[in-house]
Amino acid sequence: MSPRPRPPARALRLSRPLAPRAVLALSLAPLLALTAPPRAHCAPLAGSVEGDLTLNGQRARSPDEGGPLRVAGLRPSWSARPTLDYQLTDLLSVGGELNIGWLGVSEGPEAGAPARLTFSPHARLRMDFPLSCAWALEGVLAAGVSAWGVAQGVEPAQGGGRQWGFGFRLQLGARYALNTQVHALLAVGYVEQSVYSDRESMTLRATPVTLGLRSAF
Repeated sequence: MSPRPRPPARALRLSRPLAPRAVLALSLAPLLALTAPPRAHCAPLAGSVEGDLTLNGQRARSPDEGGPLRVAGLRPSWSARPTLDYQLTDLLSVGGELNIGWLGVSEGPEAGAPARLTFSPHARLRMDFPLSCAWALEGVLAAGVSAWGVAQGVEPAQGGGRQWGFGFRLQLGARYALNTQVHALLAVGYVEQSVYSDRESMTLRATPVTLGLRSAF
């Protein structure tokens, strides 16, 4: 039987360091993706107009004098949100948004009152995960100030006064490219806000559904 041919020594020398190099390349891939500059053909700014529909959630009210915690369900409500993002890399963008909403509860003194106006200017971080030329997933983390207006017809002692505090929201959704400039967005999210007055504190938790349009420029 003829001896089995041995690979050339040069091939052996070249193949040995491939494994550690491959591991190093895979470990550096996420870092390189985040530090890579944007593509030349991508516009650095993207703005969107989004609307949230909230069908479930709750608001907890805690008087400062140590009274019982009062939890009430939210009435169906909606909010609007203009956003502006600056693209740092192909995957990462930073920017800001202004959430303008109407908040009403289904129980207690506010049950029959008009929904109160709320404002939430937030800083935001957005990550994009392209799936194809037309489809992409995106995740958003936003946080900032929250301000609740007066609930008409409700005394401040019953939770109707102005409230100030902080909030954040998480959002995960899908985008579809309608053309080279405009994308349609469908997403679900989680919103939490904690606001305070000289009488009490309140916490809001909700899971809205988001529809929107985004355009690069």
